[in-house]
Amino acid sequence: MKAEIRKERLRLLSEIDTIEKACEGCPTRAHFNNLKDATGLIQACRECPVFADLSQYGERLLKLSEPRKKISIGTEESID
Repeated sequence: MKAEIRKERLRLLSEIDTIEKACEGCPTRAHFNNLKDATGLIQACRECPVFADLSQYGERLLKLSEPRKKISIGTEESID
């Protein structure tokens, strides 16, 4: 990973951590964390404005990642 991409990724992750601080003390989040049910949490949080802010970061992080390449003897192909 290039240095610029790492810095941008760390900046985005830091922003995510800052936004997630609003979820501290949320009874819905605590309930689903105890169940270890991330799918249920996503469904339960859809109406939350914090979730709306966080959802935009997934796309931004994906844009930063480069496809990894698998190098075989004599050939090179992408791993998806």
